[in-house]
Amino acid sequence: MNMKKTVLGASMATALAALGATTLGTLGVVGTECAVHMNAQQKGEVLIYPYYTVNGNIETLLSIVNTTTAPKAVKVRFLEGKGSEEVLDFNLYLSPLDVWTGKIQPSDTGDSGSPAQLISVDKSCTVPRLYDTVVDPDSGEVTYPPIAVPFRNFEYEGDGAGDELARTREGYFEIIEMGVGYDENPIDNTNIWEDLWGILGNSVHIPQSDRSEPAIPFDCDALVSAWSLGGTSTWIGNSGYDISEPTGGLFGSVQLIAVSSGEEVGVRAAALDHFYDPVFFDEDLHTSPGNTQPALDAVFPSVSFLLDDNRFIASDWLTFTTDAVSALMMVEGVLNEYDLNPVLESETSWVVTFPTKWDYVDTGRNPFTSVFGRNGACETIIAGIVDREEQSPLIDPPGGPDFSPLPPIPPILEEQICWEVNVLNFNDSDVLNSNLAKTITVPENFTAGWMDLVFASDIDGDLLGDNWMVSLDGDVYLGLPTLGFRTTVIFNDNVGIGAAYADAIPNSGTARIFEPGDPDIPPNIPGGGGPNGGGNGGIDPVL
Repeated sequence: MNMKKTVLGASMATALAALGATTLGTLGVVGTECAVHMNAQQKGEVLIYPYYTVNGNIETLLSIVNTTTAPKAVKVRFLEGKGSEEVLDFNLYLSPLDVWTGKIQPSDTGDSGSPAQLISVDKSCTVPRLYDTVVDPDSGEVTYPPIAVPFRNFEYEGDGAGDELARTREGYFEIIEMGVGYDENPIDNTNIWEDLWGILGNSVHIPQSDRSEPAIPFDCDALVSAWSLGGTSTWIGNSGYDISEPTGGLFGSVQLIAVSSGEEVGVRAAALDHFYDPVFFDEDLHTSPGNTQPALDAVFPSVSFLLDDNRFIASDWLTFTTDAVSALMMVEGVLNEYDLNPVLESETSWVVTFPTKWDYVDTGRNPFTSVFGRNGACETIIAGIVDREEQSPLIDPPGGPDFSPLPPIPPILEEQICWEVNVLNFNDSDVLNSNLAKTITVPENFTAGWMDLVFASDIDGDLLGDNWMVSLDGDVYLGLPTLGFRTTVIFNDNVGIGAAYADAIPNSGTARIFEPGDPDIPPNIPGGGGPNGGGNGGIDPVL
């Protein structure tokens, strides 16, 4: 697995090292107004889409919406599901109030070993271009045919988990705002958009007077030229030219569509706000197409802010890590429903995605406990099943009441999930035709209900679990950073046309966060187990 490096400049790193993160917090420079957090309105600077797939004749549709009145530079990155290695990225330049849409589909060969590919009929500016410009020599008519771009395996070749292109067919993706446009050096009045927003003004769509044709951006080629040695090369020497810091206001969704069976499910992307707030430095996130940065480790400052159990918790984390992002998604377990009604022929699969796992499993750093290898980086899960009548296989043992002391009752399931994206199929379900699937076996008489999936790695045998992080200021977070959803398909042959109905419901989670000094901090955590518990100086041990 390739180690990913932060985009932040050396000057910033040096200055911060001298000043110290705790000093920043002490001075109040980095307050909650600059802390990364989940936006409750699902708008932000960073969007994380928990899943895509092209397996089993499924196509994935995606959208990104700019709700602001300024143009934006955005990094679009697709990551495969085994090791979160990048399989495609490009720069997207959204005009004010713009929407960009695309589709992930199987490549033209159509076989299960071929890669996924991206195609878009949207005319928003991208670098490289995702559509061509064709002029009919006779009529002069201009058309813009889309260019299909296959996903690539360069980043995961040699990581031990398989070099095959089929690995690109399933994963997740993220959108990171790199900045907004402004004209720091207006030249003339020949381009009104340039005088408003600099180079990014060329991304503004110019509508046709009668709206008979789609609006086309003013000049996407100007953006390509700014990244080209054979063009103006403006951004090659100064990527921050005409670019100011991110302002947020993005939202998006993903739809999984199986055309042949008539199934469709949609999920809204998770939105992180205040991901990047330069406090002292004029550093930007704008990078060239093909650059693997910015990624989720570019968060700055490394301060998280969230609401937990009627408490507002702001935590300082180690400089230049994804810990601040991980903290926002930390849950001790995942909760959701399932339905396996045999009369309705219903099937249920869950998606459990770890969007930041890649930054931990190269070394086995907390909260993950394994190092990535050919079989992934595995974590133990323990699952409990409860049906819709409040019954559980653990509550009513076979044979009725027993004498005390009772024998140990095994969990309904103790398993391991090993990839960055994991699909859990209940019994014979296979809604997503996933290559990353694990089977969850449910008793036949428990056809519908809910499951509590607990992360319970216990590598030291202390029965307390080893999935945890400790912030610089001693806040203890138990669990793993997780996103995902469940999808259920119901087949209805009674209407005579083989109708199918599908849904997608986001997973719920159970968060456990302890503040410094809490006597309930587990004793296996450095500093835990007593009135002085909590905190290990901000150093997560390598397990």
